[in-house]
Amino acid sequence: MNKLSDNLFIFINHNECMGCHSCELACAASHSDYDIQTAVLEGIKLQPSRNTVIKVGNITTVTQCTSCEDAPCIESCPVDDVIDRYKDFGGVVKIDEEKCIGCKACAKACPYDSINMVLVAPDPQKALAANGKKKKRKKFKALKCDLCFDMIGDDNTFNCACIEACPTKAIILTDKNNHRTEAHKMGGYL
Repeated sequence: MNKLSDNLFIFINHNECMGCHSCELACAASHSDYDIQTAVLEGIKLQPSRNTVIKVGNITTVTQCTSCEDAPCIESCPVDDVIDRYKDFGGVVKIDEEKCIGCKACAKACPYDSINMVLVAPDPQKALAANGKKKKRKKFKALKCDLCFDMIGDDNTFNCACIEACPTKAIILTDKNNHRTEAHKMGGYL
């Protein structure tokens, strides 16, 4: 749990990450109506994770949104108030998934490839055209790390599912002021 400050984002110490995918599972479960055990037992597909474990050479790390200071995703979105920075909540950049039109502009603008476009299951009532035939257009929506925005505690603390699930504590919540110090520690300079 971390208190609110300015421009919060997730930092991954790739020296500690073992690539177990616990963060991905926790993220998917936290954005779903089901816990992991129930989903497995009942064969329910969870929401896609908003973070991704990747391996580059011999380094394993996690990619997810860093709530960029200039946030090109906000500027690229053609619909007002779909992507916005919440200054009162750590400066997190959040996508209103209900209003997202699935145009993919934000995903193309993201310099870190941290916005995932996912196919939305069509509403059966809206999937039929006036003539009773199925509409062929696929609908997408944008997903990105929102620091578990919906799980902010009453005391204004973030309870990020990926951080809580990481067995090696390789994932931390930091801000732009503390990021440089964490990076220097990770590199062995401090």
